[in-house]
Amino acid sequence: MTTGTAPERDPGPDPETLLRGLDRRHLDALAHRLVEPVSRLVRADLRAARERAGRWRDGTR
Repeated sequence: MTTGTAPERDPGPDPETLLRGLDRRHLDALAHRLVEPVSRLVRADLRAARERAGRWRDGTR
């Protein structure tokens, strides 16, 4: 039988503590792996915003 309350979630380790414990090489490798997917998403979002605004090219009015 349940009491109707949600079980408490474990918040996990503190992100700042995790970052201090990582080696600089690991952080650099992670950054290199994230650059391409994030830049692709940003470009797609900018392209969609230009299409919504009716501006197909940058710099045109």
